[in-house]
Amino acid sequence: MPQSVVFITDKSISIDKLKSKFEPYFEQCFESPSRVVLKSGGNYVAINADDDILQHYEQAELEYIAFSNPKFYLIEFNDFILLKKLLPLVADDSHIWIDNDHGDILQGPLFVNRVKQHPTWDWRRGQSTGTFCTNRNIL
Repeated sequence: MPQSVVFITDKSISIDKLKSKFEPYFEQCFESPSRVVLKSGGNYVAINADDDILQHYEQAELEYIAFSNPKFYLIEFNDFILLKKLLPLVADDSHIWIDNDHGDILQGPLFVNRVKQHPTWDWRRGQSTGTFCTNRNIL
């Protein structure tokens, strides 16, 4: 079942840079100018450059992000455990913020730290860290 998170970045992070971070962990790569799909066995990660995502954010959420004119990448995946293993390898970068679409928007290193500190954290089940949105359960 497809799932997703959003990477919110500054202009220094391109789709090619994100591809280079994920690519070593996959066997196949298919790409177009705004989409990269990486596959290995039955698993995949798709990176979609999509600045239209901006319209889904409230002003308060955007003010929380540390840079202006953010770029948005929808990261689709089909294996939650695999994504949690990859995040420390690809998102431990202060130029990346991660929105898990379940109440948390965290700078990459903070999100990665949360994953490492709480290996059973499953944000899809409403286990928010409480960072940014406070209407969810805090770990």
